[in-house]
Amino acid sequence: MLQRSDGSRTVGMTDRDTKTIYLADDLRGRFLERVLCHELCHAFCLSYNVYMDIDTEEIVADFLATYGREVFEIADRLLIELMEVA
Repeated sequence: MLQRSDGSRTVGMTDRDTKTIYLADDLRGRFLERVLCHELCHAFCLSYNVYMDIDTEEIVADFLATYGREVFEIADRLLIELMEVA
């Protein structure tokens, strides 16, 4: 477990000051993938200067972590089909 600046514990966090993602050592499998995707969302927001309140950013990061891979898999399949038709 990692400790945030407010003292709470978490399995992943993105440090806005150092622009570093930290992940707990014992994450594995699908949970590791979800936590990494969640933290990457925060990192992208920092990198591209996307500002939103933290509650909204958490919702977006959770959505990406939960459904991101599926969205991109569907988009890839649709693009392949569209290219075959053209």
